[in-house]
Amino acid sequence: MNKAKEVERLKELEKEFSEINATLAELDKVLHKVKKQMPKIKKFDKYYSSEEWFKHREMLDEGYFDELETTAILGEDYPYDTLFAIRNQAIEMLKLATKLLT
Repeated sequence: MNKAKEVERLKELEKEFSEINATLAELDKVLHKVKKQMPKIKKFDKYYSSEEWFKHREMLDEGYFDELETTAILGEDYPYDTLFAIRNQAIEMLKLATKLLT
């Protein structure tokens, strides 16, 4: 057994172990933020496919919301892209969870 080789191996494993734990701590924070956003995400999803959204879209075209700084939610692409990104992230989380558990 080569002591120097084993010391280096353990040093490498300890470094990777520390990196894993730091990443898990970051992930925990992000997951907590996402969980807190879930009611807003569900509300946004429901709104974007509602009659109210279409009504607001017509009102936008009529100038009702001119004083607002942004009306991005009444666009067609931006909200769709956001919902698509949420879906894709959820799929990626499922894939990652499956890999971690198998």
